[in-house]
Amino acid sequence: MTDQPGRLATSSFWSLVDNFAQQVLSFIFFALLARFLSPQAFGLLTIAHLFIQFTRFVFFDAIVMPIVRSAKPEDRDFSWAFSVCVVAAIFLFLLMLGLSGTIADAFGSPELTPVLQGMSLTILAFGISRAYEARMTRTHQFKSLAIRSVISVLIGGMTGVTLAAMGFGVLALVVQQVATAVFACLLLIMQSPWRPRLSFQKDLALRYRGEMSRAGISGITSYASTNSDSLLISIFLSPYFIGIYNLAKRIASSVYLVITSSVLKVTEPIIAHVREEPALVRERYLKILALVLLLTLLPLCGLALFSEPLISRLFGVKWMSAAPVLIVLSWVYVLLSIQHLNQTICFVLGHYNVPIRVNMIGLTITALVVSLIHDHGLLAMTYAFLFSSSLLLLPYFLLILKYTQTTWRDLGCAAAPPLLAALMMTVTALVLNRITPVNDSLMTFAGQVMAAFMTFMLTLVGSIYFFQTKNPLWEILGLKIFTRSMSGQKNSAAEYP
Repeated sequence: MTDQPGRLATSSFWSLVDNFAQQVLSFIFFALLARFLSPQAFGLLTIAHLFIQFTRFVFFDAIVMPIVRSAKPEDRDFSWAFSVCVVAAIFLFLLMLGLSGTIADAFGSPELTPVLQGMSLTILAFGISRAYEARMTRTHQFKSLAIRSVISVLIGGMTGVTLAAMGFGVLALVVQQVATAVFACLLLIMQSPWRPRLSFQKDLALRYRGEMSRAGISGITSYASTNSDSLLISIFLSPYFIGIYNLAKRIASSVYLVITSSVLKVTEPIIAHVREEPALVRERYLKILALVLLLTLLPLCGLALFSEPLISRLFGVKWMSAAPVLIVLSWVYVLLSIQHLNQTICFVLGHYNVPIRVNMIGLTITALVVSLIHDHGLLAMTYAFLFSSSLLLLPYFLLILKYTQTTWRDLGCAAAPPLLAALMMTVTALVLNRITPVNDSLMTFAGQVMAAFMTFMLTLVGSIYFFQTKNPLWEILGLKIFTRSMSGQKNSAAEYP
């Protein structure tokens, strides 16, 4: 099996740039909008987003992902996907437009009606652009996708902030989302030399029917695992609390979307290329797991430790009730990063049914626990999400052990350095905060952040050196080469005293 490390490295880089730039810019605009708008406004947009995300996970992704994962997709396959996506987008747009009043009444928020009507326009943009995006992903055009993301988010963000400053309220958030989606769609069309044809070929429908059904079911479980928390909160609590939760989730999920989502985009082709070679699958999985833990634990552990000063300085005191929620969600997203990586590995290796059942069991447990404790408020519900995410770790790792022929020892060696580094970072931050509270001054805050970061890095390097070849990070971070070069220098020095 021919490997393409250069191409994969370039794809990984631009995929990371895409998600990083998109999330950083979105976060900046989100922070600016939070200064002008109330939690209630963000809560209304979050409810509308639940419906938009459902169309993307369950319909559009289910249509295109079987083609992306196929061995040798052709342009006629993508033209067929484009045609089906456009028809589905028109239907879903009209459906959401017509049911907006009914949905608003069901949530007990009449002001939700115009938000749903405006957001329905993004369905059309997503439907038109999804096949373009899938084709560019399959052909590793991640640079073009990154450019698209940056420009569209900039245009949408500046539009939204301007309208918010002018006092347009929640309408500013709606226009921001619509502008971002429309410009992203237009840029994809302009960048791509491919021009789809309307195609509804029966043979392609029959070929992908089974895979689309499985992808649709997987989309439902993925949607539920990603959005069940917001959905449950919107059912039991008011839009104000949805807005508070959304701010904490937006901060924590930014790390997930920048890092884990980028890694998972590249994981599929990396594992797919060697899926028939168990040894290579195991080796690459352990490297990806170690990287995901390293790249997620540092920022998410930091968010948990410094949530209060971060929220007070960036968003203002009106959002301070989101701080304890952010602490819990930071650890939820660490667990979700591992869970989604393991789920992706299972799917790429052709195992669909068991992960879907595991997710459904986890969602059922979440819904039951939340229904029992929702009277205790938002924070209690957030702890319920952490509890259910923890329960899914064991069954997913058991599946990974089976499908990749990995051992518990392998997993422990891959995970130990980042986990030890996060533990020492936590101890350092708590001790320093006990001596000098972090809210005392900006200099104190910056000093403690730096001390925590240095503790993490020093512990990480030391523990990787301890495990050496047993840990994938030993090779990934270049420590193997570094120690060899240092050893060579010592030997040379010994020859010439």
